[in-house]
Order: sequence, then structure tokens, then C-alpha cells
Amino acid sequence: MYTIEEFIEQADKSDGLLCYGIGRMFKRFQQIFQGHEILNKVALCIDREASSYAEGIDFNGRKLSVCPPEELSSFKNTNMVLLITNAYYDQVIEDLNEKGLLEGIRYYCFAHIEGMFWEAEAMKKQIPENCHITEEQIIPKVIHYCWFGGNPIPDKHKKWMESWHKFCPDYEIREWNEENYDITKNEYMYEAYRERKWGFVPDYARLDIIYQHGGIYLDTDVELIQSLDDMLFQEGFCGFESNDSVALGLAFGAAKGCVAVREMRDEYQERKFIKADGSLNLIPSPVYQTAYLKKKGLVCNGEYQIVNGMAVYPEKMFSGKSGYTRRIQLTSYTKSIHHYEASWVDEKKRKSFMLFEKEMNS
Repeated sequence: MYTIEEFIEQADKSDGLLCYGIGRMFKRFQQIFQGHEILNKVALCIDREASSYAEGIDFNGRKLSVCPPEELSSFKNTNMVLLITNAYYDQVIEDLNEKGLLEGIRYYCFAHIEGMFWEAEAMKKQIPENCHITEEQIIPKVIHYCWFGGNPIPDKHKKWMESWHKFCPDYEIREWNEENYDITKNEYMYEAYRERKWGFVPDYARLDIIYQHGGIYLDTDVELIQSLDDMLFQEGFCGFESNDSVALGLAFGAAKGCVAVREMRDEYQERKFIKADGSLNLIPSPVYQTAYLKKKGLVCNGEYQIVNGMAVYPEKMFSGKSGYTRRIQLTSYTKSIHHYEASWVDEKKRKSFMLFEKEMNS
């Protein structure tokens, strides 16, 4: 396995860098190396949908051409380096090898580099000691979760939930469902419930539950790897799922009556799940949560900060697993692993996520 330093050294010595894939992982590459000279080495982008980018794409203040994968053959035995910026990199490598397009080309996978980057960044993003910590515990030792629809909880979710007992043995664990929670109290939530879009029903409910009772909320696809005891000495907390997005479903908690939680909850009073044209509002909740926190001063840099009384923690605090590569990436301060079951997407997309994860871990 190569190192980040080796990749940078080889890229510096090369005549240019080719990037395969111009989607979300390509943007992550730009974010991580923002301000680094290596971005100036990118000479060309390669994508299967190249025909859609006839005018090229904007990159680091200049225009880059986008070519189909077959163009790789012209770089055989040259001094160019290929960086695969595609989450499905295993499949990309397999496909390119079958076509003989990787022969005579040095290549690296950004997914590996990203994992190494987080290891290196762990020491730079240590949580400040006693920062915004109260002298007394103000968040109760209660873990809340929602399970609507009446279907049995899947076995793999039960396994992840066992970790809650392991690392928080003296916490009350409370399930909320249609038997003990009024799903009609908010129109957005009730519309999502009637449409059987179970992944959207808790978007309002978890905020309301934490505001009314206090405690910690976890989605059922969250696995704990550390105790949450030190999270209880603050008004509220949540975490980045990427440098530019906060997600409460990873794990969040607050004292009863937390203002920030109430304000995020109350925004749902004006929100509709079924739009005027009859289509569904499938915007995932992190979009709304991040927008609210940005209005209150959040800087989307992945760094620890306090926003309207809520402590927002670095990305790997509560995510612990890449939503792009589906590989586990831990730091010394990681509390939990979010397994990204993707209950908010349609069944076809969810199955594709699960298949990809199986391939990544085989």
C-alpha cells in the first residue's frame, strides 16, 4: 500500500494527472487538496458520460476537457498518472483491466488516499478539552430511536443496537413508534407516514422527542464503539457527515428544552412532504439541518465549533464510515459507525448501495 506522500511525489514528477470520475468523490479530492499544488497537475478528466460535457468542466479556476475511458489508451507508457476518483473504484479497475486500458499506466485510488488523509488529520482535529462542557450532567442517560411501520427490526440492526448496551450499559433505551407517539402532530411527518416512507417519518419526530424529553438520538443503523458519557455535559451536540454537511441521524443529543432543537423542529411546521403537484419531497434531512446551522453561523469546514448552543463535532466523530467508499475509517475520537442503510432512498437505489458494500468488504 502506498502513502499519501508517495502519491504526491509521483504526481509531482509526472507530466500530468488524469482523474477518472467527476462526481462527488472528485469534488472531495478538490476539497482535501484545496490550495495544494497538486491540483494544478490535473490535466484531463475521464468519465463514461463524457459526451454530456462537450464544453468541459470548471476546475480550480480553469477549464478541463472530459474524455471517454477509451482515451486512456493514448497515455500508455507515458509519464502521466491516473487517479481514480470514483466510489466504485474496484469495478472501474476491473472494467479497465478487461479492456486493457490500464496497461502501462500508473494509477492510484482516491478512496485509499482519503482514508489515509483522515488518519493523518485525526491528530489535527482533536476535540478541545473541556470546551463548552458544563460542570453537571444536563443530558439524561437515555438513548431514543424511532421504528415506524410495524415491520420487524432487521437482525443486522439488532446487532448494531447491541453495541448501545455494551458501551452505555446504564442508559435507558427507548423505542418510539406509532403506538406511543402521535404521528399526526406534524403534517410533514404524517404525510411521510401515509406514503410509507419510513426513513422520513423520524425527521420531525426525533427533534420533537429530544426537545420534549432530552437525551441522545441514534438511528438503528448506528453502531457505537465508545461510551457516550462525555457527551452528556453540554447543552447539545451533533456532527458533520462531510465537511459541508451536518447529519443528526448519525447521533445527536441535547438537554430537554434545547433552543436549537426546538427551532429545527418548528421549521417542519411550514414544510410539506407531498408537494402541490403530488410528487414527494425527498430532500434528505441533513440538507435542512445544515441550512439551519449555517444561518446560525456554522462554517462548513468539518471542524469542531459551537453554533447556537450546539457543539458540532468533526466528521469522523459520529460517522466512522465513508458514505462514498463504504469502508470504515476511524480516528482516535470516533464514537460511532453509521452504516448508511439509506432508508430514505427508493428500494432499487438502496439495494445498489448494499450490493456495493458487499463487494467492498468481500
